[in-house]
Amino acid sequence: MVNFKALIFAALFCGGCIGQVAARCPRCAVVDALHPALPRPRRDASRLFVLVPGVLGYGWEWDGAVKALRHSRDADFFVFWWEPWSSLRRASDELHDTLERALYTSPPSVKKIVVVAHSAGGMVAAHALAHLIVPPGRQLLLVTIGTPFAGMMGPPFSIDDPLDSPVMIGIMGTFRRYPKPPPGVSVVEYVTSWPADPVMQPRYGHEVAPPNIGPRGARRISVDPHFDHNQIVSKVVIGLLNDHGPPVTIRP
Repeated sequence: MVNFKALIFAALFCGGCIGQVAARCPRCAVVDALHPALPRPRRDASRLFVLVPGVLGYGWEWDGAVKALRHSRDADFFVFWWEPWSSLRRASDELHDTLERALYTSPPSVKKIVVVAHSAGGMVAAHALAHLIVPPGRQLLLVTIGTPFAGMMGPPFSIDDPLDSPVMIGIMGTFRRYPKPPPGVSVVEYVTSWPADPVMQPRYGHEVAPPNIGPRGARRISVDPHFDHNQIVSKVVIGLLNDHGPPVTIRP
Protein backbone atom coordinates (compact mmCIF):
# COMPACT_ATOMS: atom_id res chain seq x y z
CA MET A 1 0.00 0.00 0.00
CA VAL A 2 1.25 3.49 -0.82
CA ASN A 3 2.20 5.47 2.28
CA PHE A 4 0.45 8.74 1.46
CA LYS A 5 1.52 10.34 4.72
CA ALA A 6 5.18 9.82 3.86
CA LEU A 7 4.62 11.12 0.34
CA ILE A 8 2.95 14.29 1.57
CA PHE A 9 5.60 14.82 4.22
CA ALA A 10 8.32 14.47 1.58
CA ALA A 11 6.44 16.81 -0.77
CA LEU A 12 6.36 19.50 1.89
CA PHE A 13 10.13 19.40 2.16
CA CYS A 14 10.71 19.18 -1.60
CA GLY A 15 9.59 22.79 -1.75
CA GLY A 16 12.68 23.76 0.27
CA CYS A 17 13.57 24.51 3.87
CA ILE A 18 11.36 26.58 6.13
CA GLY A 19 11.57 30.14 4.83
CA GLN A 20 12.72 32.69 7.40
CA VAL A 21 11.36 36.23 7.23
CA ALA A 22 14.79 37.83 7.61
CA ALA A 23 16.11 35.99 4.56
CA ARG A 24 13.32 37.23 2.30
CA CYS A 25 12.31 40.53 3.90
CA PRO A 26 15.07 41.86 6.19
CA ARG A 27 13.21 45.15 6.69
CA CYS A 28 9.95 43.52 7.78
CA ALA A 29 8.92 43.95 11.40
CA VAL A 30 8.51 40.52 12.99
CA VAL A 31 6.66 39.60 16.18
CA ASP A 32 7.08 36.18 17.78
CA ALA A 33 7.23 34.51 21.19
CA LEU A 34 10.84 35.60 21.72
CA HIS A 35 10.25 39.13 20.40
CA PRO A 36 6.70 40.00 21.51
CA ALA A 37 7.00 43.80 21.35
CA LEU A 38 4.67 45.25 18.73
CA PRO A 39 6.05 47.80 16.26
CA ARG A 40 4.27 51.12 16.51
CA PRO A 41 2.03 51.67 13.45
CA ARG A 42 2.53 54.71 11.26
CA ARG A 43 0.77 57.79 12.57
CA ASP A 44 -1.67 57.89 9.64
CA ALA A 45 -2.51 54.16 9.66
CA SER A 46 -6.17 53.26 10.14
CA ARG A 47 -5.61 49.56 9.38
CA LEU A 48 -2.98 47.26 10.80
CA PHE A 49 -2.24 44.11 8.81
CA VAL A 50 -0.86 41.02 10.56
CA LEU A 51 0.70 38.59 8.08
CA VAL A 52 0.72 34.94 9.19
CA PRO A 53 2.82 32.59 6.99
CA GLY A 54 2.11 28.91 6.42
CA VAL A 55 3.89 25.84 7.72
CA LEU A 56 6.81 26.21 5.29
CA GLY A 57 7.43 29.75 6.47
CA TYR A 58 7.75 33.06 4.68
CA GLY A 59 8.40 33.02 0.93
CA TRP A 60 8.00 34.87 -2.37
CA GLU A 61 4.20 34.73 -2.13
CA TRP A 62 4.33 37.74 0.23
CA ASP A 63 6.55 39.97 -1.96
CA GLY A 64 3.76 41.77 -3.79
CA ALA A 65 1.75 42.14 -0.59
CA VAL A 66 4.61 43.78 1.30
CA LYS A 67 5.33 46.13 -1.60
CA ALA A 68 1.69 47.22 -1.71
CA LEU A 69 1.49 47.62 2.07
CA ARG A 70 4.57 49.82 2.10
CA HIS A 71 3.00 52.10 -0.50
CA SER A 72 -0.40 52.22 1.21
CA ARG A 73 -1.55 55.55 2.60
CA ASP A 74 -3.63 54.16 5.44
CA ALA A 75 -2.19 50.76 6.36
CA ASP A 76 0.80 49.39 8.21
CA PHE A 77 1.84 45.79 8.90
CA PHE A 78 4.02 43.30 10.69
CA VAL A 79 4.70 39.58 10.28
CA PHE A 80 3.69 37.17 13.02
CA TRP A 81 6.16 34.28 13.11
CA TRP A 82 5.18 30.94 14.56
CA GLU A 83 7.37 27.87 14.84
CA PRO A 84 6.14 25.07 12.52
CA TRP A 85 7.58 22.44 14.86
CA SER A 86 5.59 23.78 17.81
CA SER A 87 2.05 22.62 18.46
CA LEU A 88 -0.95 24.27 16.91
CA ARG A 89 -2.21 25.03 20.41
CA ARG A 90 0.98 26.86 21.35
CA ALA A 91 1.17 28.78 18.07
CA SER A 92 -2.46 29.88 18.33
CA ASP A 93 -2.01 30.95 21.96
CA GLU A 94 0.98 33.08 20.95
CA LEU A 95 -0.99 34.68 18.11
CA HIS A 96 -3.98 35.23 20.43
CA ASP A 97 -1.74 37.18 22.83
CA THR A 98 -0.30 39.20 19.95
CA LEU A 99 -3.74 40.11 18.58
CA GLU A 100 -5.01 41.00 22.03
CA ARG A 101 -2.14 43.43 22.52
CA ALA A 102 -2.64 44.89 19.04
CA LEU A 103 -6.35 45.43 19.73
CA TYR A 104 -5.76 47.15 23.07
CA THR A 105 -2.49 49.05 22.58
CA SER A 106 -2.62 50.29 18.98
CA PRO A 107 -3.04 54.07 18.55
CA PRO A 108 -6.64 55.36 18.35
CA SER A 109 -6.21 55.95 14.61
CA VAL A 110 -6.15 52.17 14.02
CA LYS A 111 -9.76 51.11 13.59
CA LYS A 112 -9.27 47.65 12.08
CA ILE A 113 -6.83 44.78 12.55
CA VAL A 114 -6.62 42.65 9.39
CA VAL A 115 -5.09 39.20 9.88
CA VAL A 116 -4.03 37.58 6.59
CA ALA A 117 -3.17 33.92 7.19
CA HIS A 118 -1.82 31.61 4.51
CA SER A 119 -2.23 27.83 4.39
CA ALA A 120 -1.79 26.22 7.84
CA GLY A 121 -1.37 29.73 9.22
CA GLY A 122 -5.14 29.97 8.81
CA MET A 123 -5.61 27.04 11.19
CA VAL A 124 -3.40 28.79 13.74
CA ALA A 125 -5.28 32.07 13.30
CA ALA A 126 -8.72 30.46 13.54
CA HIS A 127 -7.87 28.88 16.88
CA ALA A 128 -6.31 32.16 18.06
CA LEU A 129 -9.79 33.75 17.94
CA ALA A 130 -10.94 31.75 20.98
CA HIS A 131 -11.94 34.04 23.87
CA LEU A 132 -10.62 37.11 22.04
CA ILE A 133 -12.40 40.29 23.17
CA VAL A 134 -12.53 43.10 20.64
CA PRO A 135 -12.77 46.51 22.32
CA PRO A 136 -15.43 49.04 21.26
CA GLY A 137 -14.46 51.09 18.24
CA ARG A 138 -12.28 48.37 16.74
CA GLN A 139 -12.84 45.48 14.34
CA LEU A 140 -10.84 42.39 13.50
CA LEU A 141 -10.99 40.73 10.09
CA LEU A 142 -9.42 37.30 9.60
CA VAL A 143 -8.69 36.41 5.97
CA THR A 144 -7.48 32.86 5.31
CA ILE A 145 -5.98 31.74 2.01
CA GLY A 146 -5.72 28.11 0.90
CA THR A 147 -6.19 26.82 4.44
CA PRO A 148 -6.68 23.03 4.87
CA PHE A 149 -9.15 23.45 7.73
CA ALA A 150 -10.14 19.77 7.80
CA GLY A 151 -6.54 18.50 7.64
CA MET A 152 -4.73 17.01 4.66
CA MET A 153 -4.95 13.28 5.23
CA GLY A 154 -8.29 12.17 6.64
CA PRO A 155 -9.21 8.65 7.74
CA PRO A 156 -8.09 5.92 8.05
CA PHE A 157 -4.56 7.15 8.86
CA SER A 158 -5.12 10.27 10.93
CA ILE A 159 -6.23 11.27 14.41
CA ASP A 160 -8.85 13.89 15.22
CA ASP A 161 -7.89 17.46 16.17
CA PRO A 162 -4.17 16.91 16.96
CA LEU A 163 -3.80 20.33 18.59
CA ASP A 164 -0.80 19.28 20.65
CA SER A 165 1.20 17.70 17.84
CA PRO A 166 3.83 19.69 15.93
CA VAL A 167 1.94 21.54 13.21
CA MET A 168 4.35 20.17 10.59
CA ILE A 169 2.98 16.71 11.39
CA GLY A 170 -0.43 17.55 12.85
CA ILE A 171 -1.58 19.10 9.58
CA MET A 172 -1.89 15.52 8.31
CA GLY A 173 -4.59 14.86 10.91
CA THR A 174 -8.34 15.35 10.70
CA PHE A 175 -9.68 18.58 12.18
CA ARG A 176 -13.35 18.93 13.06
CA ARG A 177 -13.69 21.70 15.66
CA TYR A 178 -12.85 25.40 15.58
CA PRO A 179 -13.89 28.11 18.04
CA LYS A 180 -16.74 30.41 17.18
CA PRO A 181 -15.49 33.87 16.15
CA PRO A 182 -16.30 36.33 18.94
CA PRO A 183 -18.26 39.59 18.51
CA GLY A 184 -16.37 42.17 16.50
CA VAL A 185 -14.60 39.52 14.41
CA SER A 186 -15.43 38.56 10.83
CA VAL A 187 -13.82 35.78 8.81
CA VAL A 188 -13.33 35.36 5.07
CA GLU A 189 -11.95 32.15 3.55
CA TYR A 190 -10.35 32.15 0.11
CA VAL A 191 -10.70 28.52 -0.96
CA THR A 192 -8.22 27.16 -3.50
CA SER A 193 -8.77 23.90 -5.35
CA TRP A 194 -7.10 20.71 -6.54
CA PRO A 195 -5.24 20.09 -8.84
CA ALA A 196 -3.77 23.61 -9.12
CA ASP A 197 -3.27 23.58 -5.36
CA PRO A 198 -1.77 20.23 -4.25
CA VAL A 199 -2.65 20.97 -0.62
CA MET A 200 -6.33 20.57 -1.51
CA GLN A 201 -6.04 17.05 -2.95
CA PRO A 202 -8.87 14.87 -1.56
CA ARG A 203 -7.94 11.43 -0.16
CA TYR A 204 -10.17 8.53 0.86
CA GLY A 205 -13.22 10.75 0.31
CA HIS A 206 -11.78 13.33 2.72
CA GLU A 207 -12.27 16.97 1.69
CA VAL A 208 -9.49 19.27 2.85
CA ALA A 209 -11.55 22.46 3.04
CA PRO A 210 -15.27 21.55 3.22
CA PRO A 211 -17.81 24.27 4.03
CA ASN A 212 -18.79 22.69 7.36
CA ILE A 213 -15.26 22.75 8.84
CA GLY A 214 -13.58 25.96 9.95
CA PRO A 215 -14.69 29.12 11.76
CA ARG A 216 -18.49 29.25 11.91
CA GLY A 217 -20.15 32.00 9.93
CA ALA A 218 -17.15 32.57 7.67
CA ARG A 219 -17.72 33.95 4.21
CA ARG A 220 -16.28 31.55 1.61
CA ILE A 221 -14.88 32.83 -1.67
CA SER A 222 -13.80 30.29 -4.29
CA VAL A 223 -10.52 31.16 -5.96
CA ASP A 224 -9.98 30.84 -9.71
CA PRO A 225 -9.10 27.13 -10.13
CA HIS A 226 -6.00 28.02 -12.16
CA PHE A 227 -4.27 29.61 -9.17
CA ASP A 228 -1.91 27.49 -7.14
CA HIS A 229 -1.27 27.56 -3.40
CA ASN A 230 0.91 30.67 -3.43
CA GLN A 231 -0.09 32.86 -6.40
CA ILE A 232 -3.19 34.12 -4.69
CA VAL A 233 -1.61 35.53 -1.51
CA SER A 234 -0.41 38.93 -2.71
CA LYS A 235 -3.46 39.33 -4.95
CA VAL A 236 -5.76 39.03 -1.95
CA VAL A 237 -3.76 41.55 0.10
CA ILE A 238 -3.67 44.04 -2.77
CA GLY A 239 -7.41 43.60 -3.23
CA LEU A 240 -8.00 44.26 0.47
CA LEU A 241 -5.92 47.43 0.30
CA ASN A 242 -7.67 48.74 -2.79
CA ASP A 243 -11.24 47.82 -1.85
CA HIS A 244 -11.14 48.26 1.93
CA GLY A 245 -12.91 44.90 2.04
CA PRO A 246 -12.50 41.34 0.79
CA PRO A 247 -12.44 41.29 -3.04
CA VAL A 248 -15.08 38.91 -4.37
CA THR A 249 -13.04 37.83 -7.39
CA ILE A 250 -9.30 37.57 -7.93
CA ARG A 251 -8.26 37.78 -11.56
CA PRO A 252 -5.08 36.41 -13.17
